[in-house]
Amino acid sequence: MIVIYMNSEGTAQKVSPSQIYQGSNQSSVTVFANVPTTTAMSIAFKLPDGTNTSYYPMTYIPNSDGLAQYEFTLNASLTQKAGQAAIALMAVFSDGRQTSQLIAFEIEPSVLPELPPSVDESAYELIMQYLQKDREDITAIQSQINDIQETADNAETAANNAVETANAAKATADGLAESIAQANTKADNAVATANQAEATANDAKTTADGLADSIAQANAKSDNAVATANEAKEIAQEALDQAKTTGTQVEVNGVFAEKILFDSDPQTQINERVKESDLFDLVYPVGSVYISALETSPASIFGGTWEQIQGRFLIGANGTYPLGSTGGNAQHFHQAGSLYAQLSAQSSGSVAFNYITSVTYSSRYRFITERGEEYVAGQTDGVSVAGATANANALPPYLAVNIWKRTA
Repeated sequence: MIVIYMNSEGTAQKVSPSQIYQGSNQSSVTVFANVPTTTAMSIAFKLPDGTNTSYYPMTYIPNSDGLAQYEFTLNASLTQKAGQAAIALMAVFSDGRQTSQLIAFEIEPSVLPELPPSVDESAYELIMQYLQKDREDITAIQSQINDIQETADNAETAANNAVETANAAKATADGLAESIAQANTKADNAVATANQAEATANDAKTTADGLADSIAQANAKSDNAVATANEAKEIAQEALDQAKTTGTQVEVNGVFAEKILFDSDPQTQINERVKESDLFDLVYPVGSVYISALETSPASIFGGTWEQIQGRFLIGANGTYPLGSTGGNAQHFHQAGSLYAQLSAQSSGSVAFNYITSVTYSSRYRFITERGEEYVAGQTDGVSVAGATANANALPPYLAVNIWKRTA
C-alpha cells in the first residue's frame, strides 16, 4: 500500500513505503487530504515502460479524523513491469481550482531470494534482515500517520479559532450597524435644522436687500433738489455701495439687530454670523413651546432646558386668561341657582307645576297649597329649587401629544 498526504493547497507527498512489487494485485493507493469533502480526486500512472494511463476516479471514504480519505485499488495490469514509475494525482476543488502533481515510486521485481542448499546461520540472518526491514517500514508508516493526525488536530483548532473570531466580528458589526442607525437619525435632525437655518438666512438676506434699496431711494430723493438726474443716480449708486461695505441694520426674526459691517459679500457674512446655536435661539427662544407626537425630548435634539407640560390644553392669552395662567377642570356640574318651582291654579281646579325664575300674582280661581295658603286661578306661587347635577365630562375630542416649554 502507498499512503500519500495532501495539504489544503493541493501539495502532496508520499508518506509510506516507496515501492510495490511486480505483479501485485489488489494493492492500493490511499490519499489523506486536508481539503473539503466536496473535492474530487483522480489518479493516473506512468509505467516503467513509458506508458501513460488515463485518469481513474478515486473513491471517497468518510474519515473520523477530520481529513478527506480517497482510495484506489491497483490491478495486476499496472504492476506487470518492474522499474521506476510515477503517480499523477489531480484534485478538483468545488470552486473550479485544480492541482496536479507527480509522485515517484518503485515497482520492485517479484523474485524470491534464492535459498541456500542447507539451513545455516546465514539463512536465519537473511530472514532477520527482512523482518527488520518490515518493522522499519511499519514504524515509518505509523510515524507518518501520527504526523497526519497532528496536522488534522492543528487544522481543527485553527478552524475553531476562526469561528470564534468570526462570531466576535459579527457582534462588532452588529454594534456598528446600531451606531450607524443612530448617527443617521442625528444626521436627519441636523439636515432639518440646516434647512431651517437656510430659510432664516434667506429671510435675513431679503430684509437686508430691501433696507439697502430703501437707503438708496431715500438718498436719491433728498439730493434731488440740488443735483441733476445723472448726479442723483451716481449718488444713489454710491449710497448703495457704501451700505454694502460700511454696514446697515438687518432685521432678523422681526427685530433689528446690531449694525453689521459688510467688508465682503453680505450673504457670506450673514451666513457666518448665523451659527447653528444662534438659529436654535431664534427658532426656539426661552419661553417657546414645542409640540411633538414622539417621546423624544427636544433637549436631545436642540439642546437647552425644557419643562414638560402634562394634562393641559393650550389657549390664547388675553385679559381674561393672562399669559402663563392655568385653570379649567376635566369635569363639571351645575347648581340649581335661583330657580323656582311655579304653582299655578287653573279654571278646572287643577294645579300646574313649572320651573320659573320669578313669582307674579293675580286673582281668579282659588287653590290651597300644602302650607295652607289659599290662591285663586291665574295666580302663581314659587318655591326655591335646590340640588345640583351629577359630574359630567367637560373634555372635547382630543389627541394626546407631548408639549415642552423651554426654560433655559
